[in-house]
Amino acid sequence: LRMRILFLDDDEFRHDVFAEKAIDHDVLHVRSAKEAISAMKKERFDLACLDHDLGTKDTGYDVAVAIEGGFCHPPLSVIVHSYNPVGSTRMVYAIRRKTNAIALPFGPGMYANIGKP
Repeated sequence: LRMRILFLDDDEFRHDVFAEKAIDHDVLHVRSAKEAISAMKKERFDLACLDHDLGTKDTGYDVAVAIEGGFCHPPLSVIVHSYNPVGSTRMVYAIRRKTNAIALPFGPGMYANIGKP
């Protein structure tokens, strides 16, 4: 099952690892909340993998607010892959009425089953 995935993170290592693991999917790599929101306004994604802490004043929570507020197309599912438990929980809580969302820190558990039925 080929999926359209949006991957938001400011860490290039995570982008590289995810690209290797999601080779059978179409992945759009973005590095800021603004880029993520802009992309989700233009197209629909099957999955959005969102980090909370982006190393700038914007965060993944800004994306969650945009999804919750209807300012962009909600992805079918969201994985919040942040190691920030407070930020992750806040993001999942914000978007849970718009899409399926879970908090799952970046690593093997997060990408092991992407695209599997």
